[in-house]
Amino acid sequence: CVELGVAGVLFGIVWLIFGSEARHRHTEGVMPPRLAADALNIQTVPAEHHVPLGRSLRRKVIVLACVLGMRDFAGVASLSLASIFLQKAQGLDVRQTGFIVGMMMLIGVVANPAAVFFSHGKRRLPALAGVLVLGGLAIAATPWVSAGWVLAVLCLFQACQLGSYAMSDAAMLERVDARLRGRVVGLFLTLAGTAGSLGPWAMGYWTDGLGVGASDPRRYAWTFGTLGLAMIAASFSTPLLARLGTER
Repeated sequence: CVELGVAGVLFGIVWLIFGSEARHRHTEGVMPPRLAADALNIQTVPAEHHVPLGRSLRRKVIVLACVLGMRDFAGVASLSLASIFLQKAQGLDVRQTGFIVGMMMLIGVVANPAAVFFSHGKRRLPALAGVLVLGGLAIAATPWVSAGWVLAVLCLFQACQLGSYAMSDAAMLERVDARLRGRVVGLFLTLAGTAGSLGPWAMGYWTDGLGVGASDPRRYAWTFGTLGLAMIAASFSTPLLARLGTER
């Protein structure tokens, strides 16, 4: 872990030195930004605007991050909770647990592109709400299924959870001016990512409190249920996404 961290820092420094903004090019046949914005009914910012996002858009992104960030918390927390649950309550060893958690993450290779492809247009937001609710129900059901079904249930949850990232990111980028997308995504990831990073600590603290009861799968019902409720609560972000590119 130390070597990977050092490598990440070194590559970050290299990127900071050599990375640059992509040049904006106008090509023939491409709709001008203003006309494209009008066609999509998204918010645009005039060149002389001195506030990068504007108070209205900044407030919308902050509220969106608070609601949709519960999905991020549940997703990151689920990996730590699943690892603890599988080893302490299901009696699996480290190798078996690693296989299940690894399969949970690999499902994203298929879930992400499929989610964007099948949810285009007006189906984007309803599909996002649907997978968040389905993912919440799946993770809440984890301690109630037999050991033979744990992998399938956790993979279903992770497919919904990872697929929701692709759909929410696409919905966000579709509704804001191209010149603001970097700032909007940056603000959202800062807030939602911070919420998500608290997940492993919270799960470790919570399960430590179980003591000897950590070997009983039913004792995890409240923990998994809380993550399920967080996923379902995140589905209420769809109206916020719908209003993201409109003036108020």
